[in-house]
Amino acid sequence: KEAGKAMDKAGYSKNKKATTYLNLNKYQEALNTEPSLLLKIVKKAYKNDDSKDILEWQTPSSASSKISNQLKLEKAIINYDVDTLTGQLSFEQNGDVLLRMGKAFNDHDDTQDASTAQTKLVAINKDKGDYLKALMTLKSANKSVDDNQKKLDDANKIDDKDSSKGDKVKEAKSNLENAKKDQSTAQKKVDQLQKKVGD
Repeated sequence: KEAGKAMDKAGYSKNKKATTYLNLNKYQEALNTEPSLLLKIVKKAYKNDDSKDILEWQTPSSASSKISNQLKLEKAIINYDVDTLTGQLSFEQNGDVLLRMGKAFNDHDDTQDASTAQTKLVAINKDKGDYLKALMTLKSANKSVDDNQKKLDDANKIDDKDSSKGDKVKEAKSNLENAKKDQSTAQKKVDQLQKKVGD
C-alpha cells in the first residue's frame, strides 16, 4: 500500500506502476493495477518458478472478460483441466500460452493434443514449436530408456539354464544403449532450443 501511494504521488502511469510491482514479484498487485499485462505477469511468474501462485490470483473487477477468461485458462494449464485446455486449443493464438498448453499435454502423456498444439505453434513461432517438438521427443526417449531398462532387468532374471538368456541380455543391453543415445541427443536439442526461446 505504501509503495502504491508513493508511486501515485510520483505520478506513475498504471503501466509503470504495474511494471514496478512486477519487478518486485508482486504479481497480484501488478494484475490489480494493469490487468491487460496478465500474460507478461504470468510469464514472469513462470520464469521465477512461481507458477503455482497463479492459482490464487484474481482479476480485478475492472478487467475485461477476455482477461478473466485468460486467467481461467492459465489456471487450467497448471491444474491440467483437460476439458478447458482441449476446448481452447483451437482458439488460442498466443505462442507463450500455446507452449504452456503443449507442455501440459506432453507432461500428462496426451501426445495427440500436444502434437496439435505443436503444429499450431510452429505456424505462430517456429522456435517455440521446435522447442515443444523437442520436449515431446525427449519425453518419448525417456520412456524408451525406461522400457528398455525394464526389458534388460527381465532378461537378467531369466533362468541361467535357459540357453537364450545370453542373447536376450545382449539384445536388451544394445537396445538400452541405443535408447540412451537417443535420450542424450534429445536432451541436447531441448537444452539448445530452451536457450533460444528463453523458457
